[in-house]
Amino acid sequence: MVGSVISLAYSEYYELRNNYILIIAVTLIFVMAAAYWIATLFIKPLKSLGATSRLMSSDDFTGRVQIKGKDEFAELGAAFNQMSAQLSLLLKRVASSANRVQSISVRWKSIPTIPNVLPIRSPSQEMSNSVGGINRNVEQSVTMIEKQGKPCLPDCKPWIIR
Repeated sequence: MVGSVISLAYSEYYELRNNYILIIAVTLIFVMAAAYWIATLFIKPLKSLGATSRLMSSDDFTGRVQIKGKDEFAELGAAFNQMSAQLSLLLKRVASSANRVQSISVRWKSIPTIPNVLPIRSPSQEMSNSVGGINRNVEQSVTMIEKQGKPCLPDCKPWIIR
């Protein structure tokens, strides 16, 4: 009789223990699933930024980040897109200026010069000064980016016109 009372008491204990273990296991699985879901919400925008920055490092400034929402990631994406657009525009302007300088230089070289008429600076010297100014601006921009510790194009120097 005493043995059956003890086994009854232990059976209730074991049942209660098993219920607690089940509740804890289900709660743990739920918490882990929720943590995984929240982590993917944070990682997805960062992966998108990483992929677009890799495109930019290979001289493709057309990529834009599509991040929805009003949180810090959306603000970062908008700033990143603005930076990408400004860099693209800057590189287009530099290339356009270089092409203009080159075409003007070619045209000036084809014009015959009149010796010893006026002490005027030669057109090629003017073009050289313009190209030098562009070079200094681009070099300053590259230096500023490098000082900030941000990655630069693989070799920034090809963008500099000599």
